[in-house]
Amino acid sequence: MPQDANAPFEPEEPTWFLLERLLRAREDLRMHTGMDGDDEDVNVYLSGLLAGILRAPDWEERNAAIVRSYEIDMARDLADADRARSFCVLKVNADNILVSLGIFRALPRRSTRYPNLSRDDYVERGRNYYQRAASYRERIDRQTSGRADVLRKLAHGYDRYLKILDHMRDEYLHLRTTLSPGTIFHLEKDASTRAHDAKIQEAIDQLLDVWTAWQRHQASADAVRMAVDQVRSLKPGFQFPAAPPTPGPGGDPGPGPMVQ
Repeated sequence: MPQDANAPFEPEEPTWFLLERLLRAREDLRMHTGMDGDDEDVNVYLSGLLAGILRAPDWEERNAAIVRSYEIDMARDLADADRARSFCVLKVNADNILVSLGIFRALPRRSTRYPNLSRDDYVERGRNYYQRAASYRERIDRQTSGRADVLRKLAHGYDRYLKILDHMRDEYLHLRTTLSPGTIFHLEKDASTRAHDAKIQEAIDQLLDVWTAWQRHQASADAVRMAVDQVRSLKPGFQFPAAPPTPGPGGDPGPGPMVQ
């Protein structure tokens, strides 16, 4: 696990590497975790998103069938889609915009139909897509869930997270020029099969759900620790910076201070 912030990129543990750099970027910008509401889960989401892209050099090509440049095309896709499909379309497009603007400093796609679309236009789209994806996630889960909470936090703090990713890109990923995803992400070879990656993401999603329930006194600290252990069984070395404290003789401590 790399410790020096200026050390060359080491791909062995990309999720932890990226989470560590993300937290350092937040410290540099004085945009500390939790300063505007609990957002430890956003740190985990963003580092997982970037690590997933690193493991898939063909990420852009794989998502080409679902990424939309025009609002009219997006509306057509959603018109005939069920809730699960609508959630997927909105989330993938929101992720694509966030990564394109925050890491690559490029518009997601050059629009020939609307050549005057600006960065601000895409920022507004990304924010809107995350908000709508969160609403669909709640309808699917039939309750407020950890996954919906994360997406809503991304929508509300969109500009802040863009700044964090931009600073992380320069200072900790050492990407000083505007590059395409294919040029940058060839640095990381696919470390595991897509099926295994999907299991890891599912375990992280479940962890976020349990974490949210624990904060609302609807789940035990033991349940959170079990969820963390489940992720670690699939990905040894996984660190969750918001795990509850170990209970003392009195039993479950209940929601308490976050462990950084």
